[in-house]
Amino acid sequence: TDNCTLCPPNTIAKNLSRTIQDCVCASGYYGEDGSSCELCPANHFCAGGVEKLTCLNGTSSRPGSSSSSDCVVNRFSTKNISQSSTRANGTNILTMVLEPSIDVFASDHLNI
Repeated sequence: TDNCTLCPPNTIAKNLSRTIQDCVCASGYYGEDGSSCELCPANHFCAGGVEKLTCLNGTSSRPGSSSSSDCVVNRFSTKNISQSSTRANGTNILTMVLEPSIDVFASDHLNI
């Protein structure tokens, strides 16, 4: 009779797996094969297995993200706009201060 061993939390094994090392991290998690897996942190994505990949600059993701499509462009709102001069025909420098507003995730299907 074969004895089955359960995989650690947040891991999966394919059919006919025979050892604990056949258990790999599920999507949204990362870690060494055969051991417990950690939740993929914010601003990263983990397709399962050992890799934890960083989102591209200017994008972010929620914890537990499993695909690069979970990394989305950050959305900002205007906090302050000022100008250096109000004279006509003069050189004018506009300064805009932005602050994070909301995260727009790919699943929201919004155009920015």
